[in-house]
This record gives sequence, C-alpha cells and structure tokens, in this order.
Amino acid sequence: MTYSPPQATNRSTHHEHGDTLIEVLIAVVIIAIAAAALLGGLTTALTASGEHKGLSVDDTLLKSYAEAAKQQIEISQSVAFTQCTPSTYAIAYTVPAQFSTYTVAAQSVTFWNSGSKSFSTTCNHVKPDEGIQLITVTATAPQAAGGYTQTLSFVVRDPNYET
Repeated sequence: MTYSPPQATNRSTHHEHGDTLIEVLIAVVIIAIAAAALLGGLTTALTASGEHKGLSVDDTLLKSYAEAAKQQIEISQSVAFTQCTPSTYAIAYTVPAQFSTYTVAAQSVTFWNSGSKSFSTTCNHVKPDEGIQLITVTATAPQAAGGYTQTLSFVVRDPNYET
C-alpha cells in the first residue's frame, strides 16, 4: 500500500508565471523613492562642499593678510605704526591669482585704553593707545562661492613703544 498525501480541494492547480502589474509598480515606486533620496543627499553634499571651500579660502586669506600686516608693521616696519591712526593701515597684500575674485581689506583700527582695559574707537591723546592696536579685517567670497564674509581681528604692537 502506498501513501498519498491528501489533496486540497480549494487550491489552484496552475502555477503563477510572473509578477502582477501592481507588484511591478510598487517595486518601481520604491526604487524611485530611494533614487530621489540619494540624489537629494548628493546635492546637499555638493552644496555643503562648495560652502566649506568658500569659507576655508576666506579663512586662509584673512590669516595671510593678518600675518602680512603684522610683519610689515611690527618687524620690517615698512608700514609705520601710527599712534592714534585715524582709520586703517595701507597693507601691501595681493590676493593669490587663483582667488582673485575674493576681496580682503582692513576695516577698522581700535586703540587700547588702559583706563577701561579695553579697545576703543577713540584714542586717548594724553597717553596714546600705549603701543597696542586692534585691527579688524574682512574677507569676502564671490557670489559664485557663496558670497560669505568673514572677519578677523588681531593685535599689533608698536615696536618702538617704550613703557
């Protein structure tokens, strides 16, 4: 005697030969959503990379300008330290050719006031700025690189100041 398993009466006897249209459409929608998410992430990464480059170039130019100014005022004295200077110094600085669309300039000079122990826009002519000044410099990226403006302040000392 041979054993044969019971046959289900409600099962279909034919086999499916492919996917239904609904299954294919659902798969296409899932793939499209994943592709859109990846494309959005890539776009965000590229934008952030461009912004970072603009900011890092601004930062580098600011630091280069500050070093050039300190060197010219304090060390070589090719630009003379001026007590109670009215606006700013004329620093000889050329932006590197590959960044010629960026601008870097000194914006202001403030003077040390030993009485208030702070920098001030007005100079004490009785005891002029005590050989210490705060120079503020800005660097601006072109619109193509984000149009960012950064500011850096640094202190210069009069190399000839005697206490």
